[in-house]
Amino acid sequence: MNRPERPGNSREGVRRGLPYAALSGILQVVFALIGMLLLVRYLPPDDYGIWVLMVGIANPLILAVSLGHNQTILRFLRSLDGATERNAFLWSVWLRRCVAIVTILAIMWIFFPLWARPFGLSAHFEVFRALLPAYFAIGSSAYLEGALNTAYQQREIFWAFLASQLFFVVGILIGIRMELGLVSFAWIYCASSLIQSVIFFLACIHHYGRPKGWAAIRPIQETPERRHYRLTSWWDDLGTMLLSSPVNRLVLAVLGTTGEVAIYAVASNLVDRLLAWQPMQLFRPIATVSFFSRYEETGRIEDVNRMFRFVYAVNRSVTMLFVVLFIPFGERVLAWVFRPEYAQSYWPAALLLVGAVLFTAPTGVIAQTLKRPRVLLWSKVAVGVNLGLGIPLTLHYGASGMASAVVLSTLTKNLIIYVLLRLEFDLRFPWTTLLKYSAVTMLGILAALGFERWVPWLAASLLGAAVYVLSLRLFSVVDMEDRQLMITLAPRRARRLLKAILT
Repeated sequence: MNRPERPGNSREGVRRGLPYAALSGILQVVFALIGMLLLVRYLPPDDYGIWVLMVGIANPLILAVSLGHNQTILRFLRSLDGATERNAFLWSVWLRRCVAIVTILAIMWIFFPLWARPFGLSAHFEVFRALLPAYFAIGSSAYLEGALNTAYQQREIFWAFLASQLFFVVGILIGIRMELGLVSFAWIYCASSLIQSVIFFLACIHHYGRPKGWAAIRPIQETPERRHYRLTSWWDDLGTMLLSSPVNRLVLAVLGTTGEVAIYAVASNLVDRLLAWQPMQLFRPIATVSFFSRYEETGRIEDVNRMFRFVYAVNRSVTMLFVVLFIPFGERVLAWVFRPEYAQSYWPAALLLVGAVLFTAPTGVIAQTLKRPRVLLWSKVAVGVNLGLGIPLTLHYGASGMASAVVLSTLTKNLIIYVLLRLEFDLRFPWTTLLKYSAVTMLGILAALGFERWVPWLAASLLGAAVYVLSLRLFSVVDMEDRQLMITLAPRRARRLLKAILT
């Protein structure tokens, strides 16, 4: 039986897991975009608004009953001594959280008419009932996925995502062909979620062993440090959830119509899918574990600064490209790809994309790496900004108003984390990197608008992107040290190609 690697092998584990982590992340984005495109084009806007509300409605409550154990698995499972201790810890957490998830779903079932009415979902109990197994599968498998990530078992995660997403997309195509409704799509979503959950479960049994009798139900042993980390991480997760797209859609549902929810859902889903192409998102689980392991090995803030600068620069390379591609002609793209009525999603999407590009940074991971989860709690002042501004802005400006509140809350959250960490550590924000990327991004946008005079807008957009990419190399926006680190972290087979491109 394979066992999770020990910390000393973390670098090799990262290298081995990177290809599968990349494939998993890419396939998630691709299949999610395909699924969204098919549903948006097939369903009327009101039905699509109901769909996104129903799919996301249980996630906040499932997160609420996690009590931070999802973070402790990712943070501490790898550091436990002995396979027996890791086995007992994993299955104890998983079994207890499964009971909590079933309890909260049962409460939602019983009180469905009460909580569904404000969101305009009272007439869709059948959809909710069909999605119940999916809610359980998603909530319970999150702990198993975290355990596999700590062991650098990205191959199993890749196959689970591939099987699940492929089933979902094929199911949607069949459903569209048969002209099925929301309930049928809910059952398809349910089956795809269960497929992923079962693969995760079997993979954890293979790598960690089966639950061993009473060891799986005995009380979880926690040190004071671990308990403090778990609870503060939980509060941070709850705050992050209140800043998330599903919660913002619920606010729109209460204050507006399901049509407005659909407009915002297309904008937020599109931006979320684009931002998922960031290397930090594609490799988030493996990168998070690497942050933790590296700092524990050296204890030097210099290493944290280097990783901060590197991740920030690599993420900007990707996200600024999306700004160049979307901002000049995004309204036409939305009407062409989805439906003409979704051209209204342009301004919410533009605000969310530009705000994310300018104001997001891996500050939360750094706070966890430096063992300062209380800093994350203070950052949740941004929740007040999101809801306090989101409600009046939504009433006056609809989906664009909610998007504006999200941008301001994102800025508030990351600024608070950075300032509080800066008071204790010599954490340096890469301002020069941001300015360089902003300059070449503006150059790409202006080039795209200029090229439109001579070529069709789609070709002009691609030419603007080419100008952006060439400018990155011409003006050495990515410095040599970061380029060398990218080559070092890449799998051996890809290093020669990457070296030829970057140097």
